[in-house]
Amino acid sequence: LSLMGRSGTKEKYINVIHQIRNKIPNAVLRTTLITGFPGEDNDDYEDLMSFIQQIRFDHLGVFSYSREQDTPSYEMKNRVSKKIAREREKELMKIQKDISLDLNKKRIGEIHDVLIEDFDGENYYGRSYLYAPDADDGNIIIKTQKNLILGEIIKVKIIDAEPYDLIGIPE
Repeated sequence: LSLMGRSGTKEKYINVIHQIRNKIPNAVLRTTLITGFPGEDNDDYEDLMSFIQQIRFDHLGVFSYSREQDTPSYEMKNRVSKKIAREREKELMKIQKDISLDLNKKRIGEIHDVLIEDFDGENYYGRSYLYAPDADDGNIIIKTQKNLILGEIIKVKIIDAEPYDLIGIPE
């Protein structure tokens, strides 16, 4: 974290996350992580993997480090190979996919206010407070024969779950 210019520590971030979850039980937590940053060794990677499994983010993006000129990390030594960084990225995203599916399954039976955003001729797609408007976190897929209006907010009961999407019906 310090090599990336981050002032916090793992313990500090864990404490803040626990405080948020204690005060706001329905809080939706998302973050983005980089793997393959110069100097990242196997212990660092294992620690990152453990952190993800411990925290269980609702939404997580993982990217492989990309060396760019005019950045502080450009001249850093001990670079991780692109191949290893991509393998780590894929492994972390697999872990997150399993976490996301588990968390989404726990939402079955919930009722959400959903903004209807799209229709593909078969299903409507919307988002609730679970999904950021500027992120591709997933959708609530609404199964119905009714004609819904784009831009309308309706109550949707969650009936099934996928790793990144929830499936629901109008309440």
